[in-house]
Amino acid sequence: MIARNNNGDVMATAALDSLGAASALMAEALAFRWCVSLAKDLGFFRVVFETDCLQLFEAWKKNKQGVSYLFSVLNDCRDMVSFFTSFDLSFVRRSGNSVADFLAKNSSKFSNVVWIEEVPPELDLLVTSDVLASMAF
Repeated sequence: MIARNNNGDVMATAALDSLGAASALMAEALAFRWCVSLAKDLGFFRVVFETDCLQLFEAWKKNKQGVSYLFSVLNDCRDMVSFFTSFDLSFVRRSGNSVADFLAKNSSKFSNVVWIEEVPPELDLLVTSDVLASMAF
């Protein structure tokens, strides 16, 4: 997870290990729940979450109900988002999500660590290039 303000400044960075999820979709859903909870704990009120997992994005937007563990995790998220004054989830391609992708690929190295207003040194260049790329539009 990387949290930025509307100027692109880093507010927080965090990583979580996969929690032994049975599938990639469940790993994404569990990470999403963890990020929503963390954003709430950090006191963020207006949030936009981005995911490169199309299945998670579609499951969230369709708001389908079911008895599977996936639906239980998504319902937990729905309960938590009422805390925020503004909330949205958007889909971005992996190439547009390079910082979060790097953290996910290295989650065992950075697991369960939260950096406030900073990033691990290995991410400095990626964060800078992401901000510059977003300013180009």
